[in-house]
Amino acid sequence: MSTRWNVTSWAHWTLRITVVAVLGMFAVEGLVRGLVPPGLEDIPFDRSTRIVGVEDRREHPWAAGASTALTVAVVGDSLAMGVGNQKCSRLAFVLEWFLNITAAQPPAVVKLYAVPSSTYQQVHRVEQAIRDGASVVVLAMSLNDPEDWTKPLDLLARRPDLREGKLERWLQPLARHSRLVSLAVRAVERRRRVQGLRSYYEFLYRSDYSGIAKLRDALGRIQQLSSTHHVPVVAMLWPCLAGDLRPSRYPFAPFHTVVAQLCQEVGLPFLDLWPALAQSCTDRLELIPLVDGHGNEIVHRVAAEELFYFLLDRGLIPSDRRPAQVRELDRVAVWEKKLRALGQPWELSSSKVHERISGTPVPSR
Repeated sequence: MSTRWNVTSWAHWTLRITVVAVLGMFAVEGLVRGLVPPGLEDIPFDRSTRIVGVEDRREHPWAAGASTALTVAVVGDSLAMGVGNQKCSRLAFVLEWFLNITAAQPPAVVKLYAVPSSTYQQVHRVEQAIRDGASVVVLAMSLNDPEDWTKPLDLLARRPDLREGKLERWLQPLARHSRLVSLAVRAVERRRRVQGLRSYYEFLYRSDYSGIAKLRDALGRIQQLSSTHHVPVVAMLWPCLAGDLRPSRYPFAPFHTVVAQLCQEVGLPFLDLWPALAQSCTDRLELIPLVDGHGNEIVHRVAAEELFYFLLDRGLIPSDRRPAQVRELDRVAVWEKKLRALGQPWELSSSKVHERISGTPVPSR
């Protein structure tokens, strides 16, 4: 009797716990559905599947018919190329637009010397850009630039983008229909990617890795080319968009420090794009979150603007390229006020915007 009662009681309690667990799961799912806006549980996709080319005679519209031009050369890899973006959204095009905002003459053109490669493979492209008459050369660097492709097996065995995550077949229907499961899957995959990239970069930035020596040597040779031909070369570093970009949480900050130190050692002016993107988020910046980590049009617009003012502030391009008209500062002030009211007191500082554009100091508020 006692044994039968115990079995029955155990069955009843198991059933109750199961029912409570299922109801709890539905309650959490409902809560998540209420808190998370529709669409955020899915990987956002707004890319064009028809990336178009441009006819040669329309390549540099501002210089059409001109016999001379101020030329800025951008040397880099697939990030500098702007893969996955339409041409009008890429770094070179947007930078060219900034350079031609004013009526300064001659018109400016931005020429791109970029293919998927590491810095040591780009030295001859810097040399070619100088021979082609560049007034300034921008070396657009990435965190994976220490890659030594004379030893490809070492890299292919470690690169996390070659070991993509794959959801178990039985979980796929749940991920399609449950917002909670979908968010959990994305969080796990994001963590896996960040950990894989962190481990990969730790390998690339080891002091005894051959790629670091190649990178240091390449930067020295590039600086020598700059000095010999009296053509300024500046280094610009893209951040890795896979991780949390906030300063206290960005997992790749130590590698930025190494690249900055290497550039400083050889005397190359250095622009780090990470601070300009640090208040944004990965899903807003990656070409396709969790699918393609290249930068989207937001990243290229920010990079072009930061680079434009970097060149202006250091006198590497003529000061008559600095735009004189400042628009919508009242809107910036409204943004600042609303962000502060929502608990994000960011200093967008309209006065600093005016100082940056006009080139004249403005007292802070």
